[in-house]
Amino acid sequence: MRTTIKQIAERSGLSVPTVSRILSNKGESHLLATRERVLQVARELGYRPNMSARAMRQGRTGTLALLQSGTDQARSLLPAELLAGLLAATAEYDLHLTVAAVPDARLTDQGFMPKILREWSADGLLINYNADIPKAMIELIQSHELPAVWINSMQSADCVYPDDERGGQEATERLLQLGHERIAYATMEGVGHYSDSARRRGYDAAMQRARKSVQHLIVFRHGNVGQESLTNANIEILKGSQAPTAIVCYNTQAVQATIHLATAAGVSTPRALSIIGFCVSPYEALGIRAIDTMVLPELEMGWSAVRMLIRKIEEPHISNAPLPIPYRFEGGWTTAPL
Repeated sequence: MRTTIKQIAERSGLSVPTVSRILSNKGESHLLATRERVLQVARELGYRPNMSARAMRQGRTGTLALLQSGTDQARSLLPAELLAGLLAATAEYDLHLTVAAVPDARLTDQGFMPKILREWSADGLLINYNADIPKAMIELIQSHELPAVWINSMQSADCVYPDDERGGQEATERLLQLGHERIAYATMEGVGHYSDSARRRGYDAAMQRARKSVQHLIVFRHGNVGQESLTNANIEILKGSQAPTAIVCYNTQAVQATIHLATAAGVSTPRALSIIGFCVSPYEALGIRAIDTMVLPELEMGWSAVRMLIRKIEEPHISNAPLPIPYRFEGGWTTAPL
């Protein structure tokens, strides 16, 4: 049975209006001790705000729309962990989540964008565009002051994303602490997402601080054109006298390509080559054996994005500062001291 404000008032010895103001973040006129007492009682009784009832009183739908590209799925990758975070957060706040896959042409239409919330019966937008975001879409959202939060996208405000630069730095520092000096950064050709350059900047910064030479490798090429020559060139690099003894890999595909190249070059992991990759989980790249992983904070992004959007809906004219979410490291079998 849901805990009521009346029950909290009775337990704390205060009036219902007082408790209601404090739980609605409007209790600034009350003493700090009073506010803390109400919040403590609310926690003890397991109180959860009824966001749906509040939405109805305020003329809202109680629904958030997850906006995806209906033109290119690659622009709106939706990992299971991110979706789980979004669903858990919306459930916690008694909100509904709907998925809106909209063609880019509509998202840049000046006639459609002002009506998008009404079109999807939503109070706000969780925008999940990962790459190649139409500039006109960003401008329309800003000009019409739509309550929106960007996920996995670096914008000037109202956005939640992994702290990729710091993650690249931390991954490199771990390898430096293991005694590695020749550390490379491996990526794929034509990555359109900002996270590649951000992780690379973190790697560069850590190497430069340690006064070590940077080395950027392209280990995977989309399609078959030129892949064989690229593979052979990388094999020769890994067999050379100045071969890297450790590699920071941009993503799962880069991890898989690097391990394939090391095997072809006769270089064992982790004895001769340590590898840290950016993945959703330590088992994503190889399945059975866990790699050393900078784990993408997808679940945390989902929660943080929903909380930020709720604030944006409450105060649409207030911009939220960009929120970088830190990575966490999980060890596996792919690194070892030099």
